[in-house]
Amino acid sequence: MQYIQIYNLMKTITHKINLHGILLIMFLLFNSYASSQILTKESDSQLSTDSNSILDTSNSALNVDSCSANDFTLSNFYLADINGNPLANNCTPGTPQSAYIFALFSANTGADRYSLYIDYDVIINGVFAYHVNDCLYNGQAIPVGQNLQVQQINWNCGDQIRLANFYMAWQPNAGRPCATNPSKCFFDAEGFIVNAPLIANFESAIVCTSYQINFTDLTTGGDIDNPYSYVWNFGDGTPTSNQQNPSHTYSGPGTYTVTLTVTDADGVIDSQSYQVTVHPILTGLTLNATNVPCNGGTTGSITASGTTGGFGNYTYSISPQPSGYTQNGGQFGNLPAGTYTVTVTDENNCSISETATILTGDNTAPIINAPNSITVEGCSTDDVTNGNLTSLPYSTTATAITELQFLAEGGTFTEDNVASITYQDSASGSCPIIVTRTFTIVDNCGQSATANQSITINVPPLNITTIDGSATVNCLSEATATFTMPSIKDACGADLVPSAPVITDSPNPITCEGTRTYTYTYTDCDNNQDTWSFVYTIEYIGFNPIAPTSDTADC
Repeated sequence: MQYIQIYNLMKTITHKINLHGILLIMFLLFNSYASSQILTKESDSQLSTDSNSILDTSNSALNVDSCSANDFTLSNFYLADINGNPLANNCTPGTPQSAYIFALFSANTGADRYSLYIDYDVIINGVFAYHVNDCLYNGQAIPVGQNLQVQQINWNCGDQIRLANFYMAWQPNAGRPCATNPSKCFFDAEGFIVNAPLIANFESAIVCTSYQINFTDLTTGGDIDNPYSYVWNFGDGTPTSNQQNPSHTYSGPGTYTVTLTVTDADGVIDSQSYQVTVHPILTGLTLNATNVPCNGGTTGSITASGTTGGFGNYTYSISPQPSGYTQNGGQFGNLPAGTYTVTVTDENNCSISETATILTGDNTAPIINAPNSITVEGCSTDDVTNGNLTSLPYSTTATAITELQFLAEGGTFTEDNVASITYQDSASGSCPIIVTRTFTIVDNCGQSATANQSITINVPPLNITTIDGSATVNCLSEATATFTMPSIKDACGADLVPSAPVITDSPNPITCEGTRTYTYTYTDCDNNQDTWSFVYTIEYIGFNPIAPTSDTADC
């Protein structure tokens, strides 16, 4: 049979000091031989608080293997007052009572028995309490046929007491002191349950999710060899129950007086009443989550509120519990993105839970599209703004611009949380000059994207403004390329080298008079071309002969 401990109160034992003890001391002083036979077992006489310590007879000084004598017995152990009257069942469960263990001393032969030595473990409600060894009627005949006191005990009302590993030994002759006796002894490992008054008792446990109460019978004493009869009155006007451990569902919260009435097989009746409180069911928990703005951040939070019902104060917990999180009652902070369960627990250990998910507000990098490529005329990178196709000057360092400036340049982007937009230029080549403009967009979470725009700077068209050269000569032979060439530069001031001249005569061929033109082509680095020309006019100068002569004119 299993017995349930109701109260965890310290147990004590008081040993009886009487005339028998005084005689034993005197006998030990004057009889050294007899005293050497006395079993002291000082270590066993210490009261133990080890709940797992039960006497191991295999290692004990007690020799129990030959304890087969049956000429003396103790039986019918019971709790009584100092006069041996059985205790009444008028105490409240758990309250301390001064009591005595009595037993029936019986002899199975007509011969007297002397000096009763007893040794046993006291088990209270199934748990080891302490160890006892004692000497009764030392050197005297043991009274038989009557109930006699075994020990005094402090008993908590309703406790169930068992004397386990029970050993006793006696002497067949008068005058011999208490000691073990291999031929006159008795041993029972299971021992004896001490009869106690019938004490009705019970405990109750709530069911957190309903108004149900589970009742557990804790009745002890009375006739324990036969089943008890039960009547439960739940205090709410509903029918009674005859179950040993019933469950009862109440209609709602409140305090109810529950009474258990127990009758044992001997017709002894005892009742016990307790007030049982049914509390409102925990409900209403809501969670408010604040998301994390950026991927990898730990600025999320969850706030629990709205809980009602239950009993007493609430405690809050969260699962999982990330490193570095903070808690202030139902407020949890420094949380990364994830799904969390918040549990609210009342003082009855009832709980209610809800889950909430903290999201990452921005876990996507920006998208950016650069303005279209453009071509401008100019001579250096400083000319990128020529033609007003861009308003952004050339810059080799990252330069911040506004979203509106970027859009005005013709760029586009996709991002709700822009932290910055910058551009940075680099150049290559000389004719044309190619400027690579890199636009970078960064969001509030540090995520970025880049896109490039190409700006081509071409040299302006070649336009030779130097006036063509000219001269008049008398003879074609004088129309040679001996004239001075002009210095021609491109639009950016670079010197140009002319091509070989193209000579054009008109008429062609020239027989006497006409023009001879020398045309030079200039080409800049961007293959822009223009020409410069030098024109000879050949005019024959006439002469007047004086007389016929043999002179000739060479043209």
